[in-house]
Amino acid sequence: MISVLCPTRLRWDMLAASLASLESRRTGDGTAEYLVAHDPDDPPPYPPPPHARFWEAPQRYGYSRLHEYYNALAAQAQGDWLFIWNDDARLVSAGWDEVIGGHAPAL
Repeated sequence: MISVLCPTRLRWDMLAASLASLESRRTGDGTAEYLVAHDPDDPPPYPPPPHARFWEAPQRYGYSRLHEYYNALAAQAQGDWLFIWNDDARLVSAGWDEVIGGHAPAL
């Protein structure tokens, strides 16, 4: 499994489109989980984007503490691979999951 780690801030529409681009371009048999970090003053929308699990920071970290979002998401990840992602990115190539899954995980 691939764990996609993605912090977001006040950009729920962009996040939904970003995660949809990832999910629609998966071609392998493996699975992906989408872990999203957000601040307590920016609650996720309802309904949340499909396939996403959310983690709320205990306080607003901001960009200078971006690493803390990623660390918290990585601690929850269940995948063999961690894929750092941005909420404004779009994937245009199919098979990203097969490329990542084609490599042996580091031990």
